[in-house]
Amino acid sequence: MVKINLLCCYFVHGLDGCNKDFKNIHEKTKEIFNSLFKNGNENENENENGSEDEIKNYFYGYRSNDNALLKTHAQFQTIIDKSFNELQRFMEDIALTNFQKDNEEKYNHFENIECNLYFSIIGHSLGGLISRSVVKYIYSGFKKDDFEYATYFEYLKKKFPFITTIKPCTFLTLSTPHLGSLACNENGSIVKRTEKNMVRFYCNYFSGSIGKVFTYNDGNKDVKPTLIRLSQKGYMDIYEKFPNRTLIGCVRYDIPVKFCSAIASLDHPVFEYEKENLLIDKSKSDTRICSYSGYEGKELDYYQKEIFNEKVSENMYYKDTKNVPPPNIDEQIKIGLEKINSKKKDNKDNDENQTPLKYEEMEDVFIPDTINQVESAVSVLKLFNKVSFRRIIIDFSLPNVAKLATHAIYMGNVITPGNIPVINSMVAKTVKLFSDIIIADYLLTSEQNNKYSLNDIITKNENNENAESNKNNE
Repeated sequence: MVKINLLCCYFVHGLDGCNKDFKNIHEKTKEIFNSLFKNGNENENENENGSEDEIKNYFYGYRSNDNALLKTHAQFQTIIDKSFNELQRFMEDIALTNFQKDNEEKYNHFENIECNLYFSIIGHSLGGLISRSVVKYIYSGFKKDDFEYATYFEYLKKKFPFITTIKPCTFLTLSTPHLGSLACNENGSIVKRTEKNMVRFYCNYFSGSIGKVFTYNDGNKDVKPTLIRLSQKGYMDIYEKFPNRTLIGCVRYDIPVKFCSAIASLDHPVFEYEKENLLIDKSKSDTRICSYSGYEGKELDYYQKEIFNEKVSENMYYKDTKNVPPPNIDEQIKIGLEKINSKKKDNKDNDENQTPLKYEEMEDVFIPDTINQVESAVSVLKLFNKVSFRRIIIDFSLPNVAKLATHAIYMGNVITPGNIPVINSMVAKTVKLFSDIIIADYLLTSEQNNKYSLNDIITKNENNENAESNKNNE
């Protein structure tokens, strides 16, 4: 019996972005997918015994665009409604309708065929916050034609009855301000103060209604701020449905979204990594993986084989790349509270007789990260981290003034003028890393990791290069 797997990826751009932002990651993911599965969208293969492969894999990707450019400055709820409508068009009108039209006759109207759909969502910057709300919509009650469904995916299975199951796969965010962009008031160098003032000014005056979301200022007496709402149990339970939850952040040079907000942890390792020579030398322009965390047991073994090695992640992963323990959030909060309370010894709010709040309830208490870049609400930090996440820390050191564009460029959105080889080389490495993660997640979740490996592509390319070299030498 033939079994069909569909991987559907929804890529969500960030503030002032558009569908071009994810073009490189989308295309690279599709390229890797098609290299692994020769029996996919356009090709059919036979196995060594001459019979058809039992599992057919198909890929469908879509890059968001309904909230492009200045439309991302709207009210957060407006953005979410449009994004969810766009997701429905992708799933129903593009992915599943086209798949059915192209394959219904081929697979005898899918009679006696198991068809599993794997859904992945990838967000950059604001797109990560949008993704967090969109998946909540997916797994909430859905009404269509006066009929109510438990979830949107249940509706999809009803509309497209050839689908057996729909399984969440990857939830990946790139430089998403999970803790907000509330710049610290601490004094620092002129450069730091300038960066903080730029972020504050942009959030308050140039980013429209959405800017208030980043600074916890979009709530009122009846509605909690968005960042606090997104960290409540009802939302976090949804994120936990995705078996592969990964946060990626740049340890330096990302001005719009500070590192600690991107990885939802207050410990900033930049000085530690500098001492350990884990950062790109300041005289060079390059990128690398500094560390990773949240991978344990068999999963650690798997991802070290598929991602964290010098073969698959060539010139991104090195022998000194660190596998570090997950952050101790309670300890971070304790230290942060001690830090701010030491400056408020005379404040009446610190009355020793006052009943202390639980961390989860501290919505109006903000503590800074360890190098005073961004402040986070204690409740958001605590609640968000009740769900475990994998974290990948990279360094992306662009030449000279191009560093200002790190936030956009490192995820493949090359906005610098001209064709600059060193930047193109850096982007190619990060784009491949992010695409490899999406595919590695899919292999593991679809239980095909024993049959397929990203290493196979490397070996295949090496063999092709050797064959070409031998041919030229004849």
